[in-house]
Amino acid sequence: MSDEQPWNSKSRSDDLGSLAQSARKSNLSSARTILIAIGILNGLGAVFFYFNADREAAQVIEQEKKQAGPFVQFDPVKVKEAQDELARIARFIYLGVIAAGVVFIGLGVAVKKAPVPCTVAGLVMFLGLNALAALADPMNLARGLILKIIFFVGLVKAVQAAVAYERERKEEAAARREREEAEEDAAADDRHPAEFPGFGDGPERR
Repeated sequence: MSDEQPWNSKSRSDDLGSLAQSARKSNLSSARTILIAIGILNGLGAVFFYFNADREAAQVIEQEKKQAGPFVQFDPVKVKEAQDELARIARFIYLGVIAAGVVFIGLGVAVKKAPVPCTVAGLVMFLGLNALAALADPMNLARGLILKIIFFVGLVKAVQAAVAYERERKEEAAARREREEAEEDAAADDRHPAEFPGFGDGPERR
């Protein structure tokens, strides 16, 4: 009876560890979904704005002209040059956002192979892109704020889950190596039993 208690205790511990590991794997799956979703949403938005860059530049120029006042005259050639340059810069920025979206998708695809690097990189990129957007226009922080908070919380939890997942996987690998070494030692002992005095000494002398 006393020998069964440790076995039952170990079984319950293994079950709890398995449940915790399953929960962390679920969080990694959520991290994969979040990273890919961020990549797709940013990419699609950037594609739209890329093809809308000329109109966006024209609106900025018109706003500048209105702020200058009705009595200020502008050279149409220089206005067109400024508008084209502004549109060119906008397209370059949107291409960068599209590239970042592709990176997010790549991180999501690879997150189960390298959980910690992928989730940390995703969180850093997410914060960096939002910081750059806020520098360009502080109002960007308020745009899609609820969705940004959801993504941020999800990425933070994903990093925590990835760290715990990697730590437990290393602990399991170390425990497995210890069991294998113990089994090898036990097998070696079975192949070479200890010799005791009085055995194997030949027939007893009379």
